[in-house]
Amino acid sequence: MEKLTLASYIISDKRYVVRDLNKIDRSKFVNIEDVGQLDPKKLDPDYITGAIIMKYNDQTILDYKDWDDLNYFWPYFIDSLDELLEKNNSNFSFPSQALPVNMEIVKDRLIFQVGQRRLNIQASDFYEIVLAEGNKFYKALLELFPRFESEYNSELQKIDQLIIKTKVRFSKYG
Repeated sequence: MEKLTLASYIISDKRYVVRDLNKIDRSKFVNIEDVGQLDPKKLDPDYITGAIIMKYNDQTILDYKDWDDLNYFWPYFIDSLDELLEKNNSNFSFPSQALPVNMEIVKDRLIFQVGQRRLNIQASDFYEIVLAEGNKFYKALLELFPRFESEYNSELQKIDQLIIKTKVRFSKYG
């Protein structure tokens, strides 16, 4: 049985810098579901640094070593998912590092590849899980930085539109 898990983590203090990928202090990363533990004064709303942790079955696809500016990563990811529905393939790179992400839809399957790590999953399941996490991310940002409400609500609207497009696209596969 296929199992995809996805979680967004924000680095709790903008002064923390990952200097060695083999010595990442994971205690500095806070799951967005625990947004109340984050102090907006210790964050830079222009560079919300963190990591997306993605696991597929027992395989790690994204990890703390793939940390980046999540406020740029998520829009890239969402726009790429939208393009993927139209063209059956799409790609982008992480905002601050040369780490390519490639996606392809073949019938009802989605192939997701980051660097050399890859998964092949039911497309509708992938969209459901990823869009739900994107939704959580922007709702957490709304709580942290309400002054950016229009920007975050715009991304939330894109996610809502993608949910509808996804249901239409994959409804024929049951």
